[in-house]
Order: sequence, then structure tokens, then C-alpha cells
Amino acid sequence: MGLWAVWPSARPLCLSDWIARSRVGEQTAGSVTRLRSDDPSHRERHVAQTKILIVDDDANARLVLNARLKAKNYETVFAGDSYQAVSAARKEQPNLVILDIGLPGGDGFIVMERLKAMVALTCAPVIIVSAQDPRAAEAWAVEAGAKAFLHKPVDAEQLVVTIEKTLRESGTPPKKPA
Repeated sequence: MGLWAVWPSARPLCLSDWIARSRVGEQTAGSVTRLRSDDPSHRERHVAQTKILIVDDDANARLVLNARLKAKNYETVFAGDSYQAVSAARKEQPNLVILDIGLPGGDGFIVMERLKAMVALTCAPVIIVSAQDPRAAEAWAVEAGAKAFLHKPVDAEQLVVTIEKTLRESGTPPKKPA
């Protein structure tokens, strides 16, 4: 007999939650998902890693962020421009997006608008990381729906703390290393 999948959360249930549930459990009648109690690894698969999409046109910045986040047991996905960002977000459905504002093919605010228009990503928080003047860019970022703004170069510990805080506030608890 399966256990009912229950995700306590203060935020509304997003389409990505339902998709994640169907990947973890087995589908039953209607749209109700049950976790398989005969599979002890179902919880490990669910809490294994939080997926973070890193959108930055600077390959070195992506590599540095990747190393820092992998060390904290986060799964990372990359995009180097606005087109790749939208495509990767649609394909990977990340739990959180780290987004640079100055991107080829359209600035980060256009990307954020496109991400928020995707039903599966409406609940995915966005953290803006930019080298632009923080006074103007931070106001625009908050108005556009970003959960945090960090100025480059980003301190690794500050980034991790911001990610964990943002995930907690969005209802997705940060995953700890096994």
C-alpha cells in the first residue's frame, strides 16, 4: 500500500511540484500521486539535490558558481545567453535560477519575464547577479519579481546563504549533502 504524497508548504502548489511528484511516485486514478512504499529510495531521489539554473554569459563565472554550488550538493544547469536560458529552463525545470542581467540576445529582465510566463516555472525563485550599478538594477530586479539581488563579484558564502534563504522562503527547503 502506498503512502500519500504530502508536501507541506506555505506557497501554492506549482505545476513543477506535480511533475516532480509524478516522477517520484506512481500515478493512480485521476491526478493523485502516491509514493511507492516498497521502494525505500523514493525519498532519497526526491531530496537528493536542488536543481539551479545558472544564466551568465561569462564562462568563468559559470565555472566558479558551479564549483561552489556542487560543493554544497546542488545540481547545476547552465545557459550562456537568453535563448539558452529559456530553453534550459523549459527542459530542466530548475528549483531556482541565478540570472545575470547583461546577456546576449536580450537582457536578464526579458528572460525573467519569459520564465515567469511558463506555468511550470512560476514558482521558481530568481536571484539576480549583476555587475551593473546596484542602485538602479536592484530596484528593477525587485519590481520584476526577483527574490534577491547580488552584485558581482559575488562572495561564495553570501551566495549560498542567499540561495538557502530564498529556497526556504519559496517553500522549497534547501537540500543538505547526504
